[in-house]
Amino acid sequence: MQNFKREWTRDKVSDSLLKNARDLRKEMTKAEELLWSYLRDCKLAGFNFRRQQPMEGFILDFYCDVAKLGIELDGSIHSLKEVKDYDEQRTQFLSEFGIEIIRFSNEDVTNKTDEILKNIRQNIEERLSPSPRPLDTPLPGERGRSEGLNYFQFQSLLLQTGWMTPAFVGVDQNGIIQYLSEQAPAEAVAIESVNGFALPGFQNAHSHAFQYAMAGLAEIHAAGTDDDFWTWREEMYKCALSVDPDQAQAIAAMLYAEMARHGYTHVAEFHYLHHDKDGKPYSNLAEMGLRMVEAAKTAGIKITLVPVFYQKGGFGKDPQPRQRRFISKTVEDYFQLLDDSAHAIIDQPLASLGFSVHSLRAVNLNDIVTTYTNGPKNIPFHVHVSEQKKEVEDCLAHCGKRPMEWMLQNLPINERFHLVHSTHLNDEEVKRLAASKANVVLCPSTEGNLGDGIFRMKEYVKLGGHWTIGTDSHIGLNPFEEFRMIDYRQRLVTNLRNTFPGDAASYLVNEAVTQGRKAMGRITNDHFEIGQRFDALIINAGTHLLADTSEKNRLASIVYTSDSSRNLGTIVNGKWVVKNQHHVNGHEIKMAFSKAIREMKTR
Repeated sequence: MQNFKREWTRDKVSDSLLKNARDLRKEMTKAEELLWSYLRDCKLAGFNFRRQQPMEGFILDFYCDVAKLGIELDGSIHSLKEVKDYDEQRTQFLSEFGIEIIRFSNEDVTNKTDEILKNIRQNIEERLSPSPRPLDTPLPGERGRSEGLNYFQFQSLLLQTGWMTPAFVGVDQNGIIQYLSEQAPAEAVAIESVNGFALPGFQNAHSHAFQYAMAGLAEIHAAGTDDDFWTWREEMYKCALSVDPDQAQAIAAMLYAEMARHGYTHVAEFHYLHHDKDGKPYSNLAEMGLRMVEAAKTAGIKITLVPVFYQKGGFGKDPQPRQRRFISKTVEDYFQLLDDSAHAIIDQPLASLGFSVHSLRAVNLNDIVTTYTNGPKNIPFHVHVSEQKKEVEDCLAHCGKRPMEWMLQNLPINERFHLVHSTHLNDEEVKRLAASKANVVLCPSTEGNLGDGIFRMKEYVKLGGHWTIGTDSHIGLNPFEEFRMIDYRQRLVTNLRNTFPGDAASYLVNEAVTQGRKAMGRITNDHFEIGQRFDALIINAGTHLLADTSEKNRLASIVYTSDSSRNLGTIVNGKWVVKNQHHVNGHEIKMAFSKAIREMKTR
């Protein structure tokens, strides 16, 4: 795990190997199907597994990337000497890449399932930590242990299927839920009683942190002139060219602390401010990205760092001087930046990695295909697309295709893709995008502020399309406001109130959280689960509109009427980060932010 370049190969996996892997997924043995039912969707203590994973020329039955652990299930043929010898040679070869292989017989998986699951978890924990959790920690699906945990009692806790009332949550020292029940633990334990409703912490799936320094500064418009996204962008360039690493970190920490206060517990930082003010790379290519990670640590929230490939100044155009801090000239330059970014976060428990191209206008079209094809196979891919009408027109002029049309024809769009904005789509693009299972990242407050346009949400949802939210330039930071803007814009366009079928508030929260976690590289089954970290926004149950509201109407009352004054606090990894509107590091963060803003002299 010391060398990221060994974790993904830039050489394309052979077509024959990919075909073999696909065929094996379709023809799993009964033992493989059984074990996969326990490993899939991060069910085993939150660890992510892939099945039939191509790896350095071989195919592993199951693979956990974070621990670099492969699992092989053996039938009787593996008792033959020549097969044993081959297995040993393969194990030795993969060990040179830091990959450990453990083997179980099909019979043991079928007859000793619990024992096998504990064995797998022990192996992962031993590889990740010198102090693994005890083996009597419950497996997913079990009620949970009660001793040695920190406990909360909430009035109610929101699951995908509705409210758990009351709700007792026990978390271990790592913030992982080990007890979740409507019943108090049987043992006599200390419980923190909270007069609040626990909602899942939200994911902010699109952030440009440095732009928080200019929030509200582009709202004075000279009479007789037009102001749009492209004129706003010039002001953004000025901000980008004025901030140094210390200032960028201070701005990001303040922003992330405010995100936490509003109920976000994880942010995807779409990061393209890579170089110094003269456009020269720092000695550590990931210097500015590392500052974002440090800011998130100070603010106490999780971060998925998404280093962005930014190469051009427009379709077929060289980059402009004011874009000099963003530029990677070649795919190889970008991959080196991505490698360094991976090394920068390797010891950061709250950080993970995504990858990205900025947009079709910012990278050569052939290089977009190369970047995705030769890039990591197991982390989310983010990209701006079809944000502006001019972008659509310029793309048509450049390649004869609309941006989304080109994407759908040239890339294997699927659930790994997180397509930011997607504002201007035609009927066919909406239909094909919904069918692809890709995730659209909507940023309603920023899209409204910039005059981008309105996403075709009602049609997209009717076709089964997926989406989540981000705050982009951070003109607004309240997730409930983002939800309301999504809904109300559709109501204004259609003159109908039923944008979403059934319980609109439940749909908005469930979809945004489920897809938001995917944008961060996480897959979960429910908002709160044994084996998952406890991240929650706590709403004050004593506020006047909520105190006497029925359980049926509670979530709608929260989503459609709340501002941040109703937030009792935010919990990340089982600990209060914000409580009663006060951040645990609030004074330190605000002082550093004020110093940075005074130095920049832009406000």
